[in-house]
Amino acid sequence: MPTHSIINRLPHDPRSQRGFTLIELMISLVIGLLLSAAIVKIYADTSQIYKFQSAVSAVQENGRFASTFLRRAVRLAGNFGCDASKPISGSTLSDADATNLQFINGASPPDQLAQPVGGSEGGGINSDELILRGSTGGGVRLDEDGGPDSDLTVEANSGLTANSFAVISDCDTTHLFEIKGVAGTTISHTGTTKEYTTDKGARVQEIEVVRYCIGRATAWTAANTLMALRRLINPGAGQNCPNNGVELVEGIQNLQVRYGIDTDGDGFANRYATAPAAGHADWALVKTLRIELLVRSLSNNITSTAVPPTLEGAAIPLAANDRHLYKVMTNTMTLRNKGT
Repeated sequence: MPTHSIINRLPHDPRSQRGFTLIELMISLVIGLLLSAAIVKIYADTSQIYKFQSAVSAVQENGRFASTFLRRAVRLAGNFGCDASKPISGSTLSDADATNLQFINGASPPDQLAQPVGGSEGGGINSDELILRGSTGGGVRLDEDGGPDSDLTVEANSGLTANSFAVISDCDTTHLFEIKGVAGTTISHTGTTKEYTTDKGARVQEIEVVRYCIGRATAWTAANTLMALRRLINPGAGQNCPNNGVELVEGIQNLQVRYGIDTDGDGFANRYATAPAAGHADWALVKTLRIELLVRSLSNNITSTAVPPTLEGAAIPLAANDRHLYKVMTNTMTLRNKGT
């Protein structure tokens, strides 16, 4: 019998050849869509978490950088070449200065040059300005003995600049003078009738007046009001820190400074106050600084709603569409060279 005849005689059941029904296909599509939506949601959440974590990391890093700059500067403030707690002979710079620096020429130094710390109050939630004074470098040693009328000869090219103020110290006496000229290893200054001598090995250090403030960041725009911590060293005539200072760390939106005042003479701060306004006597009482920095993320759309930060007990107003991440970092620092 032919083979095809046998095949044609096999029983035929239509139900054995059925496929997916329309309902089954629709259910499969719905399940697939749900799975796809779940994957997209997980991806979106992961991206937002990563974005948030990156913003937190950047805010903390910028805050640490700014705090490091300020801590180092505060440690060096009041460094005039010798231990500030050691009595130094000579006339005082002004009636209320505690550093007892002696002039060796007729220089007229800037007001409160020998006071380690100063500042100005911004008022309310406006940023303050911090002023620190002292020698920030190691200086250079004298190569031979010196006197009040002689030029100073140092061991190597000093890097000192003419028309700046400097101190010469052997940790027995410290003398403040204005540099008139620098030629190689020779430093010239105006002579004086004051009697003093300095031995070979005494150290000459230039004094810096450094201002820290908040100003517009390089990336500032009207839409992205990014600010930065700025520093201005030895400001010239007509210069101010917000406009002429060098940008140190971006994302620092506000700087608040409170000064620890010693009111009972025990050498420790009893209360914190805004910048003293009365002059030398008040600044001489400052023993510590409490600095608050308001740090902002560089990217927007980090938070779901605007979250106003609190600075010195006051809420900082934000625009309704501000989604930046904000963090307040507080540092309390002791003036090491504050004297006794």
